[in-house]
Amino acid sequence: MAVSLISIMIDNIKVRAEEGTTILDAAKEVGIKIPALCAMSELGFTPGSCRICVVEVVGIPALVAACAYPVREGLKIPYDKRIGFI
Repeated sequence: MAVSLISIMIDNIKVRAEEGTTILDAAKEVGIKIPALCAMSELGFTPGSCRICVVEVVGIPALVAACAYPVREGLKIPYDKRIGFI
């Protein structure tokens, strides 16, 4: 079965990712660093619980946890170099 790749924008960078991948994992694949504690599995955090990795997604009224939010076609995650991904 073929893998379904979709396109998203993170910090105005086009990223191709497998549908259903989290924003955090899609960013990691292209070298974009989003801080996250749950990536340190030895700490035992459940994805989405620490809220360190929250990002803005254009069109979504609340911040989302990048480690738990799945990508979908056309998603846009802006970046402000003064404050980071929020």
